[in-house]
Amino acid sequence: MSVSALARETWKRLTHWYGADAMERKFRTLAPPPDWAKAIDGVGKERIALVLADVRTKYPSFLPNLPEFDAIAARHAPKSGARPDPPNMRLANHAIRHLPLTPKQFRGSWTYLRADNEIVGLVIAADGDAPGYRVMLSDLDAFA
Repeated sequence: MSVSALARETWKRLTHWYGADAMERKFRTLAPPPDWAKAIDGVGKERIALVLADVRTKYPSFLPNLPEFDAIAARHAPKSGARPDPPNMRLANHAIRHLPLTPKQFRGSWTYLRADNEIVGLVIAADGDAPGYRVMLSDLDAFA
């Protein structure tokens, strides 16, 4: 079974927190077991940081068992019926969180790119020596 990058990176963090010796004694390997990898992948990239923060708070000295991890993950599950963010919000949130925008770029007018009357991208103009940016939904989806 192939293990996702998310499961590998999450397991690496857990191993760092709780110690390689303890993890190897408990699981007989430093790789994530298939049931744990599946549980981690079920949490998803968007919520894993929240889940891990709770794990670290509630279990500071030892790894929770899988049902305990699943219970923490369930508390961070999206509410049923929740709609995904619209494309313009996804693009804007990404720009605000991940791009080193100048104050002028942050306050300035942003241009949304459209294809077939659907928003597909965002352009933020350059500001002096600060570069401009183009963020495309297809790029965000490639890493989701």
